[in-house]
Amino acid sequence: MRLRVILDLDLSEILWAMPKARRQEIVATMEMMADSPFIPGDSFSTDDTGRTLHHHTFGRWRFTYWVDGAVNELRILHVRRDS
Repeated sequence: MRLRVILDLDLSEILWAMPKARRQEIVATMEMMADSPFIPGDSFSTDDTGRTLHHHTFGRWRFTYWVDGAVNELRILHVRRDS
């Protein structure tokens, strides 16, 4: 089942300001993540509420996200270009 993708508001604004080709690349990756949200990440951390955050590099982009299984959502907090 594909999860619904939810973006942090700041990330949403940054995404729409990007050139179209870059934005399409990131959105395609988000769609893939929504289809397979439990692919093992590169690393994990814990936020201030105790929630597990996944850090995963797909191609040249590094995503920070968490999965809210109770409501079938993939919550993406941060995307940055990986070096």
